[in-house]
Amino acid sequence: MSNSEAARTAALNGAVEGGRWVRITGLTSAAGQKLNGKVGQVLNTTPNEDGRLQVKIDGDTSSGKLIKEANITDVPRNELVKTCRLSARGEDSVLEH
Repeated sequence: MSNSEAARTAALNGAVEGGRWVRITGLTSAAGQKLNGKVGQVLNTTPNEDGRLQVKIDGDTSSGKLIKEANITDVPRNELVKTCRLSARGEDSVLEH
């Protein structure tokens, strides 16, 4: 299984290999410009042959986008917020986002 396939499988199973939170910057294509400023989580720790990392964009249901390392910057830990809601009556689990 290739790195990208492993990262896709991990993402589908809810696991994250890289785990680093990043902000996408400097993309110039029409599609890429829509991603500039978005935050995502790196799914793999080793870039592919083209120097790209698989990044799961926050709020996107796809398995991730391949982004060059030059186009991502780390999000400082103090900018990250983790929310948690305890289950309400009738719910079996805790939801975490």
